[in-house]
This record gives sequence, C-alpha cells and structure tokens, in this order.
Amino acid sequence: MPEFKTCSEAVWADDRHKKLTEDIAKQWREADKKEKEIRPLLYELQALLRAMDLCADQIFKEVDSEEQDSAIELITGENAEVWSCNWARSADAVRDAAVALCSRVSHAGFTRQTHKDKQKNLEAERDTLAAEIRAAWHKEKEAV
Repeated sequence: MPEFKTCSEAVWADDRHKKLTEDIAKQWREADKKEKEIRPLLYELQALLRAMDLCADQIFKEVDSEEQDSAIELITGENAEVWSCNWARSADAVRDAAVALCSRVSHAGFTRQTHKDKQKNLEAERDTLAAEIRAAWHKEKEAV
C-alpha cells in the first residue's frame, strides 16, 4: 500500500472505493430523475380527479323545468337525459385517463425505489470496503 498521510486518504484513493462512490452517485441521480418525473404526473392526476368530480356533479344535476330542458336542447341539440349521459361518458373517460396516469406514477415510483435500494446496497458495500482499507492502513502503521 502506498504511503498516505491519513487513513481517510487511503480510503478515498482506492479505485474500488472510487468506483462504488461513482455508482452510488449514478443511482442517486436516477432516483432523483424519477422523483422529478413523478411530481408533474401527480399534479396532472389531481387535475383529472377534479375534472371527474365536476363531471359527477353535472351528471346528478336535475333539470327542474321544461324551460331548462328546452334551453339545453336549443344550445346542445340534446335533451337533458342525453346531456346527463354525455357527462357520464365524460366522467368515465376522465376516470380511465386517471387510472392510466396512476399506472405511470406507480411504475416511476417503483423504478425510483429500485434505484434507492441499489444505492443503499452500494453504500453498505462501500462502507465494508472502507473498513477493510482502514484496517489494512492501521495494521501497516502498527507494523512500522
């Protein structure tokens, strides 16, 4: 082992330790990238759920009078019952989009956690290696 002033220098100079440190940084970057990918998806999911609430609210609004029914028919060309069914189909479409988005969030979250788990395992491996390097350094110093 080359002569190092401190035990810490010996640890940080080791090529295996450097490689593990680089791998840890890579896993951290990948986990961070996934986390940044998840955040906007959650905002989009929140917007879809609000849209679904609005659709559900419209489905159950009752048309009180023939006058309102006539106004709906005049504006949309549909009677109140068809109008309600359209809102129900809209709610279904929004729900389906929200479910698909949930799947994307779940996959990204799983991938993020996988990177964090790999990072944790690499850190444990690096700590073990560092302990071995320190022990060798101290053994060499005691032998002198």
